Amino acid sequence: MTDEERQRQMDFIVNHQAELTVKMDKAEVRITRLENVLKLAIRAGLRERKETREKINILIDSHVRLAEAQARTEAAVARMADAQAQTDAALAKLAGSQTHTDERLDALIEIVRKERNGNSDSNGEPSAKG
Repeated sequence: MTDEERQRQMDFIVNHQAELTVKMDKAEVRITRLENVLKLAIRAGLRERKETREKINILIDSHVRLAEAQARTEAAVARMADAQAQTDAALAKLAGSQTHTDERLDALIEIVRKERNGNSDSNGEPSAKG
């Protein structure tokens, strides 16, 4: 190989090396940009996961409080149903007592009427017995 061929080969290698260096520099810049974009995407993803986790925890807490409120409401409704049953029983008892009182009052009125009608003189006054 002649000096001129060697020189051409060396020039080719140097030029090719320079081109590769430029391409590698461009690739490094692109890789750096991609790394930065990836870091931003990861941070955004982590932030979203954190926010989603917080929202899920809020929903869980709300669900627990709602379940507790539902249990309290069901207990209150059960107590009200018991109270209503007691009220109904008391009203039924009172109605029976009222019926009995009405019957006794009717009987008393009838006794008084009979007493007045059977023992009255001509002017409607009860006569004196004795």
